[in-house]
Amino acid sequence: MTDCDVLVVGAGPVGALAALLLARRGHRVIIIDREATISDSPRAVVYLPQSLGSLKEAGILGDLRARGLIPSTGPGWRYVSDHKVVAELDPFALKLEDNPQPAILLGQDLLIEIIAKHLRECGVEIQFNHELRGLRQENDKVIVTTDTTEFTASFVIGADGARSGVRKALNIDFEGFTHPINFMAVNFRYSDIQATGFNEAQFIMDPKEKIEDANFAIILRTGIGDVWRCAYGDAGTLSDEEMKARLPQKLKAILPLHPDPSQYEVLQAQRYRIHQRCASSFVQGRVLLAGDAAHVNNPVGGMGLNTGLLDAHAASAAILRTYAGEPVEKELSGYDTVRRGVFTEFVNPMTIDNLRRLWEKSEEADGKLRNGFFGMLNNSKDFQRMAQLSMNKMAQGVPGY
Repeated sequence: MTDCDVLVVGAGPVGALAALLLARRGHRVIIIDREATISDSPRAVVYLPQSLGSLKEAGILGDLRARGLIPSTGPGWRYVSDHKVVAELDPFALKLEDNPQPAILLGQDLLIEIIAKHLRECGVEIQFNHELRGLRQENDKVIVTTDTTEFTASFVIGADGARSGVRKALNIDFEGFTHPINFMAVNFRYSDIQATGFNEAQFIMDPKEKIEDANFAIILRTGIGDVWRCAYGDAGTLSDEEMKARLPQKLKAILPLHPDPSQYEVLQAQRYRIHQRCASSFVQGRVLLAGDAAHVNNPVGGMGLNTGLLDAHAASAAILRTYAGEPVEKELSGYDTVRRGVFTEFVNPMTIDNLRRLWEKSEEADGKLRNGFFGMLNNSKDFQRMAQLSMNKMAQGVPGY
């Protein structure tokens, strides 16, 4: 048996950040994860301005800025047919009182590497190969069992991903739907791409009646090196083998100058099914859900991990307030109400529209989501500012917002 103040289940960036925020305040934290090591598969890349305050609070923002890339422009939207910029976010539309900060680009696995270094300095090690087998609550403690160990904690944070064992052990529903779309995330090197004038981040649009006919994507740099990411959509009915077989033709259609496979180097390629789902509750007793264990959304706009990082800060802050004497039920129910509302009322509908803007061919998508949105971005500094400030809704319930 092992006792601690807080047990964090899941060693991804959300769980690791929550653990670091708690450990820096002197609490005994243990992190367990079902995997044997940290995954280096192509996942999140962008850290939006709204999550940088949480990274600063954890003492890792300097490391992230040192290793990551700060984009020189805002993200742009382009049609795949000619790759010309239709519109882009203008960071200079923000005023000084808005406290403008640029986003940072860096692979998720490298963020975890940074956090893990600071965790070790706080005396916290990640314990791998711990598959959750049971969870029960008794008065003011939570008992979690794995194949080899029983952990007793005052609080548990479930940050163990979309297939969360913690959420399932609590019998909490994961409400929502699965898109009829697969995404293929490809890390690649292509020496000609920057000479084409591509931004460090852009959305590629290709409205079509059928998903399998549409060549839509997100293309961005993964950091200060020469590795880029292309995450493109395809039909949800395709298998892994079929997705991989279509990869050369998809990259030829989507990338600038329409390269043949000999002109670029694929480093990694990972298929993902995408969802819009939310747990029916983020809290049960002394157990809190955060990140993908609590909610999942499609990757267009980079809001998934960023919302999760903000969850980590809000969850750790709620727990810290209970140790300062605030009522447990009040603090945890407040976390549940506010952070669940952030997802259902803002992140979920926003990311659905972001995805529809790239591929859907309809009167609403053509009019409101593309022509109307781009027209306002291009013609109104006030709308540019409003659009960027509206993203602050992601940070509701987080200290400092």
